[in-house]
Amino acid sequence: MNTKNGFVLSRKKVAIYLIFLILAFGAYTLFSWPRCSELREIPASVEVRTVPGRAFLGFNTDTDNLKFGGVSPNAEVVRSMNVQYPFDAEVRLVADGALAPWLSMSPATFTLAAAEPQQVSFRLLVPPNVYDGNYTGTVRICFQKE
Repeated sequence: MNTKNGFVLSRKKVAIYLIFLILAFGAYTLFSWPRCSELREIPASVEVRTVPGRAFLGFNTDTDNLKFGGVSPNAEVVRSMNVQYPFDAEVRLVADGALAPWLSMSPATFTLAAAEPQQVSFRLLVPPNVYDGNYTGTVRICFQKE
């Protein structure tokens, strides 16, 4: 490739530079990413059902998972839980799966003192034009010992 100032780069050199940049970025990300001392995964679910002429609300009071019960489209459901760990730790919560875009957590990151509970609220906002069905996901709680 010729440029206006006469600087020449071959395609091979450009490819090598790009590969180097990608590898450098990957290595930086891998080694700078915080590690979890322990990772807990909590299954989450919601049943969306349209009932003509009225709102649908089904309760689920199980405490083994993060179950939001049954709701109509365009509904909001709030659940909470206490997070506890036997050591001082930095804590991060991340959701994934089909319901992850609808779920917000507060706080999503916090410092936890050993054996002290921290209440976390989970707010699920179901979109108005979603199809009926069961939607699932996982909330991952990453504990990083201090």
